[in-house]
Amino acid sequence: MTQVSVKYNPYRLETELKVNGQKVPKDSLLYKVTKGKRLQEWIGEFPKMLRDELNTVALSLEYCGMALDWDDFEDAFEHAEKAGIVKVSGMRYIAGKSDDDINEKIVKVFQDLQEGPISDFRDPKLVKCFEEINNTVFSVHVIATMSSGKSTLINALLGKNLMPSQNEACTATITEILDSDAPAFSATVYGSKAKEEDKEPVSSNFEVLEEVSELTHEIMERLNQNPHVQLISADGNIPFLDAKDTALKLVDTPGPNNAQNQAHKNTTYRAINNDANSLILYVLNATQLSTNDDARLLHYVADQIRKGGKQMRDRFLFVINKMDQFNPETEDIESAILAAKHYLAAYGIEEPQLFPCSALTALNLETSLKGIDIEQLTRAEGKTLPISARETLTMVDKLNGYDSMHLEKYTTLSPSAQQELNYRLSQAVEKGDANEQALIHSGICSIQSAITAYVKKYAKTKKIKDLVESFQEVLESSQILVKAKTQVAEDAASAKACADCRGEAEDRGRERGPGVQEENRGPRSGTRN
Repeated sequence: MTQVSVKYNPYRLETELKVNGQKVPKDSLLYKVTKGKRLQEWIGEFPKMLRDELNTVALSLEYCGMALDWDDFEDAFEHAEKAGIVKVSGMRYIAGKSDDDINEKIVKVFQDLQEGPISDFRDPKLVKCFEEINNTVFSVHVIATMSSGKSTLINALLGKNLMPSQNEACTATITEILDSDAPAFSATVYGSKAKEEDKEPVSSNFEVLEEVSELTHEIMERLNQNPHVQLISADGNIPFLDAKDTALKLVDTPGPNNAQNQAHKNTTYRAINNDANSLILYVLNATQLSTNDDARLLHYVADQIRKGGKQMRDRFLFVINKMDQFNPETEDIESAILAAKHYLAAYGIEEPQLFPCSALTALNLETSLKGIDIEQLTRAEGKTLPISARETLTMVDKLNGYDSMHLEKYTTLSPSAQQELNYRLSQAVEKGDANEQALIHSGICSIQSAITAYVKKYAKTKKIKDLVESFQEVLESSQILVKAKTQVAEDAASAKACADCRGEAEDRGRERGPGVQEENRGPRSGTRN
């Protein structure tokens, strides 16, 4: 039995490998493959590499690191066991130190250095570099073809009825929503100065048309109907993430079936191809999977996933929306989800990350039914509710009353994220909170958890790595470190001299007796006995 120990630091992309207690040599293939790389880049082939390098299939494993990376580590070896590549007698997980406040700690260290005696830490180049990385925005692009309920899904993620539902082929408007934790949404509205044949709507091609201090659903409808509006840049609270930790930006694109503006039509492809760290929510209509507009885009997505490996696969969350339109008494819900899996497989997308969802129910639970205890609701009170709320009551009964409609069960959420969601559900059941239970069963919480998990696994670790490396690069390219060491040395020498002087004064004071003061003399050379 060969014992393999793996210790992985996602912030420095450092992997320490030991076999039977000994570090693997630097000329080993295992060392070369993992050196300076993200775990997700090599973990898929790692079990096979271990077998070939160590010439054994019998392994005992120990992993030390963050929980989300452990999920991928464990998953890789479980797949390898099923494929007969290795035989694992046991896997031990050692949790790494919590990283919840690591970003705040780095910022605090930098602020303390700026307030210190060395002026170089206040150098504009260093400050600008640090602030740019610390304020990096992480994008989630939401794409879909017509009638998928994309706008409703975005509203459900926001917990607010902001985006207007419409025929997506009739608008060329891109909407960006930046998380600022502000209680109200505001926006800057842009028109395009670019020509239709321009390849992409870069910022220099936009002109400000309007500033909106308090953005509402009604204003968004008006803006989307205005043919001169090309981009709506909004900010407000995206509730499931803390903007101080990671600035999330939801990007609603017109989609591949937009025929009005070629530049905006290409936005989807640029998002997939150019920004490797962004997340893609691809929204499908569960009741109408096959559309001609999907074909080209899905083939393109499949090609990107094949080229990019696990991290690229993790970038795509396929949301199967409108699941509430199925009847659990007459239709097999699991078969409907399996149909979506086969549909994607036909385009070459194998083992997709699927998230069945009822976005409309989730949105109404967060808006028209917010704060209403539906378990205590009388018939008379129910009649006074808005139509959307009354219709949602039926959906809540469906989601809570039928085990097959517990949509969170069918997702490909990571084990650690699923465990957190299961705990949240157990708390809702214990409290008798029917609204919370239905919200979880609607599938929207699973999508929010998946986005959060991706941000922690990729975006946050990259941000921390870039902060540290950029800081270190500026330090090494200047004389800051030399000056800092010199300052420390001088401070230490001064402190020692003061201590010597003080000691000498005390000695002479004792010799002269009480009340006799030592005159002010400079520090003497030599050491005290």
